[in-house]
Amino acid sequence: MTRLTLACCALLVLAAVAGAVGPGTAAGSLQEQGEDGTNGTAQPTRHENPNSANGEGDMAQVERWLVQSLADRLGKSAVRLESGEYDAARRLLGDEYESQLGRLVEVSGETNTTRTYERTRKNQREVVRGASRYDRTLERYREAREAGNETRARRLARDLQRISRNVNRNAVQTTEGYDRLGSLTGRNFTNATRATTAVAENISQRQAEIREASFVQTDLATIAEGEDVSFVDPLTIRGELSMENETVVADREIALRIGNRTYETTTDGEGEFAVEYRPTLLPANASNVTVEFLPRRGSPYFNSTDSLPVSVEQVEPNVAVERSPKNASFGTPVTVSGRVTAADRGVRVPVAIRIANETIARGMPSDDGRFAVTVPLPASVPAGNQSVVAVTPLRGRAIASAAANATLSVASTPTRLALNGTQVNESAIAVDGRLTTDDGRPVVNRSVELALNGTVATTVRTDENGTFETTVPIPESRRDDATLLVGAAYGGGGTSLEAARAKARVELATAGESLLGTAALALGALLLLALALGGWYLHRRDEETEEEVLWTDESSDESDGTVDEPTAATEGSEHSLDRARELIERGETNSGVVTAYLAVRERLSRRGDVDRGRTHWEFYAENVENVSADEADSLQDLTRAYERAAFAPGRLPESLARRVVDAAGRFDGSDDEPTEGTTAD
Repeated sequence: MTRLTLACCALLVLAAVAGAVGPGTAAGSLQEQGEDGTNGTAQPTRHENPNSANGEGDMAQVERWLVQSLADRLGKSAVRLESGEYDAARRLLGDEYESQLGRLVEVSGETNTTRTYERTRKNQREVVRGASRYDRTLERYREAREAGNETRARRLARDLQRISRNVNRNAVQTTEGYDRLGSLTGRNFTNATRATTAVAENISQRQAEIREASFVQTDLATIAEGEDVSFVDPLTIRGELSMENETVVADREIALRIGNRTYETTTDGEGEFAVEYRPTLLPANASNVTVEFLPRRGSPYFNSTDSLPVSVEQVEPNVAVERSPKNASFGTPVTVSGRVTAADRGVRVPVAIRIANETIARGMPSDDGRFAVTVPLPASVPAGNQSVVAVTPLRGRAIASAAANATLSVASTPTRLALNGTQVNESAIAVDGRLTTDDGRPVVNRSVELALNGTVATTVRTDENGTFETTVPIPESRRDDATLLVGAAYGGGGTSLEAARAKARVELATAGESLLGTAALALGALLLLALALGGWYLHRRDEETEEEVLWTDESSDESDGTVDEPTAATEGSEHSLDRARELIERGETNSGVVTAYLAVRERLSRRGDVDRGRTHWEFYAENVENVSADEADSLQDLTRAYERAAFAPGRLPESLARRVVDAAGRFDGSDDEPTEGTTAD
């Protein structure tokens, strides 16, 4: 061994002994250095602009500064938006805006002002996103026109129409937010209002030109045989579809949206048609109903609408429900099926399935009113005889709310607890364990109480594998004990799971033994490290003659050499689609399609402020205007397949399931807006 190696060993040994037994120098007592360069002992003043906050922490002055700063960000973002600098406009409403708004809430509380700042930010971000999306889609539209691909050009023109409509709607909501903020804060939003309005008007003008160049305008004229209408007493609507030059659209299959329902029919040689309208979700107090001609995406015709007066009579449907099996326990697949009818005709309205007052599924039946869903029985359903309820959760609609129930006998399920405990230092022990059923299935998201010598110390929650782990402080009065009894208890209250208990005895080391053990371990580890460093140094000296390698404290500023993990948005989506394909490979086509649908729904929910409580068709209607043409088609196919998989009897064909899951892969986030600090492609 060289002198250098021996010297390193000596220094490391001294450092180890000093670190292990020296007073007040344990690693755990080191103070972290703050971002401002302090050692953590002094707390920096929070929320105050360094140029305006005084030593007394003038909160009113801080509040005024935050209010003005947020107003400035909204205004500057609007100006950048008008000039087409979308990334800059977005960044001004990004993390720093959110941080300042959070500080304002801390200073002043949640008020009309803070809520309006948040709503206006969301609306303005949507305007920025829509304007950016419009420009990108417009470029693809022009490329399609130049290439002579008129069908694709028309599809893109319809995308542009939807985007334009959304931009205008969000722009109106944004300028209304400016008005409210001006009244609440006294700040001037004149320039922001002018810029945002100008962007919306510019897009509307360009869209009018595209509409004129891409589509043939149509005219829809309708009449009805009376005004009274109900699901059991339908209204016959007759109409004529013509072009703006009064040439009729003859002998064509067309789609009409009446209220919220879509009907397919065919025009005759005179461009005339007739449909029988049975309202379901039309408000019961509606005085008119809108009829809209819906051209296909590649059609040369443009939408047209008409309105008819109506008087709605509400109808109460009949709901029938069955469950299989009659007896179940935690995790048992339970199938709930049935039908919604009125006057012996199937009714297609939302249905919710509840067991013991817990909603376990919801969705839309098939056209004939039939539904079927299979779900594992949740642990939260208590043991005993429980009601399985199928309900149409409607209020104030043409179809009233109705319900039916069946009885399910739920058996209790025994559980097991495994528990381990290890002392980590003189003042704490590490505890880990697992909660499972008696046949080894994990029990997820359940509370487990941990106790030391019979006294409850803390409560932990099981993860997706039924496991838990935590560190529990040892009471000072027990630190000189030779052993410590650790107990774990799961109560099972409010569930079908039975209670379980477990205990483990932990041998405790005395404080002196702990310190000597720590010092010995540190010394041994450092000696090994010293030997390794000595060998490494000699090896490097043999190879390097012109450069000497030195270890310095600056290495802490370098990259740790790891690769960033995938973001939750992409990782979760990719994992779910892989899982969907695995399920289809195993023949579980319905489960695979449901998994793919939920992955896409979560993806779209992250793109904007979407109400996650909507039914699948409500979710489709809310999102179809915000996605590309290809995505819109995929979303419709996926929603239809999900409906069949979740609610209709029978198994989906494997070819259909594979096609739908492949289409779900289009929602990979490539069309999302860049986040703050990134740039758009």
